[in-house]
Amino acid sequence: MRVLDPTSLIAYRYRVRMLSREVCEQADPRIRVNIAQQLANAATELAVLEAQELARLTPTEPA
Repeated sequence: MRVLDPTSLIAYRYRVRMLSREVCEQADPRIRVNIAQQLANAATELAVLEAQELARLTPTEPA
């Protein structure tokens, strides 16, 4: 069994995917609000991690 670092880029991609499915499938609006807030937080962190990954992969030009 493979264990992901919960703060990794891959883990956040997976978390956003699962939460987006869950929010679409949830019938109870109160639960949906909670899931949507979790999704927003996870998506925000994913955006930060994706930007860091881009910066890591993009060569910097000499000054």
